[in-house]
Amino acid sequence: MLKEHEDEYTDSAFEWSFLELTDRMKQHLADDDHNLVHKPNLDKPVQFHRVSETGIPRRQSGEIEDADSGFKVELPLQKPPDQLEFKQTIDGWNFDIFALNNVTNGHAMQAIAYEIFTGHGLLAEFHLLESQFMRFIIQVEKHYRRNPYHNASHAADVLQTANCIIKKTGFITLLNKLELMCMLVTAIVHDIEHTGTNNNFHNNSNSELSKLYVVSILENHHLRVGLRMLAEFKILNALDKDKFQEFKFMLTTMILSTDMANHFLLITNVKLMLLTSTKCKSRIRIQRIMMFMLHAADISNPAKPWNVHKVWVSLLCEEFFAQGDKEKELKLPVSPNCDRLTANIATLQIGFAQTFGKETFEVLDSMVEKELTNAGLVYNGYKPWQECLEENMQKWNGKWKYIKYEQIQELLVETAAHRMSIVPTKLARTQPEKRSVLATLCCCFCCRAGKKLKQEESSFVYSGEK
Repeated sequence: MLKEHEDEYTDSAFEWSFLELTDRMKQHLADDDHNLVHKPNLDKPVQFHRVSETGIPRRQSGEIEDADSGFKVELPLQKPPDQLEFKQTIDGWNFDIFALNNVTNGHAMQAIAYEIFTGHGLLAEFHLLESQFMRFIIQVEKHYRRNPYHNASHAADVLQTANCIIKKTGFITLLNKLELMCMLVTAIVHDIEHTGTNNNFHNNSNSELSKLYVVSILENHHLRVGLRMLAEFKILNALDKDKFQEFKFMLTTMILSTDMANHFLLITNVKLMLLTSTKCKSRIRIQRIMMFMLHAADISNPAKPWNVHKVWVSLLCEEFFAQGDKEKELKLPVSPNCDRLTANIATLQIGFAQTFGKETFEVLDSMVEKELTNAGLVYNGYKPWQECLEENMQKWNGKWKYIKYEQIQELLVETAAHRMSIVPTKLARTQPEKRSVLATLCCCFCCRAGKKLKQEESSFVYSGEK
């Protein structure tokens, strides 16, 4: 068994591997701090989507701030979810974010963030006005681009999943309020301004973002934008200097830990922590588990119920294949899993679940059990992901085993309603030219093949409120 000081050393070395930011990145952060402009009127009431006793608020006549960039559109009338049912299921593994998106017109992030943060009493704890916090959430949602997968709905899903894990496993009893706040905030901003293309694409295409950051290109960008927006909306103003630095440290390590290139470093470190029999008195161990837990929430889709999992798969494939099409157009090497003509979706899902998903949740479960036991608390063995992983792999090994690009239409039909729920009201559904849902979805997968894509540039530098 490793000794206590060796355990501390392992964790300290692990921190260093994540926090060795380049001079270039440090300068960017310093420049952002120097040029910071706080948002005005943070105490002014703002309307947002939430589930309340009166249902989900609708746009009224007149000016409504921070809602869809001022677009005036007629929202379809939909029956709001039952308030009690929503509150009971939001902490659960089987929560259907697409159903909530359907009744919030694509704004599930607002409803989930409000419910979770107020439920934990974090607004009062950090002296935040409701209007101030929700302005922050609305702007974060706007800064997520309209990607098929890496969008505001994905961030809301990671927030809900992370909250579910810490509550249902009992890990929340080991967290102080600062750690809880940081973990939930990180879930919200962890993919902000994602370009819909991966780090490999940015490196190969020599994009503007690849010129700004050396490693973990997208993750460093998410970190920079997230910190800037937290400052602009004064979310952390109640913290003293030491607490702010601790928060910033945790936010940095957790966002950088979502880079899949760091997966095996993460899991190896947690396994080393499992070998120690000592109780670490510092917060290092807890914060390292937080990193791993957020990473698990980020890649949790293969371990979710099939009706939710298959929707995320279809969205992820759309995003991957769009990148592959663009790589072909630019005459770049096509990234793994991004060639719509050769990718076997079932094989990809089974491989990811077995290589990453299964081990991640098994190690996480063991680590939580160890920490709760060391703290003298009861471990309840909450692990619904086991059954979901097994069921999903059986599905991919059965009916969907040979599904490739040319057989994708049936999956699109099955997921059509849920897929469309992530599109905010002001997009194509409100335009004069209308197409059927199936035609729209098939266009995403089929019409791009062999045609030039007219996508926006693959990099985006944060430019403040839009």
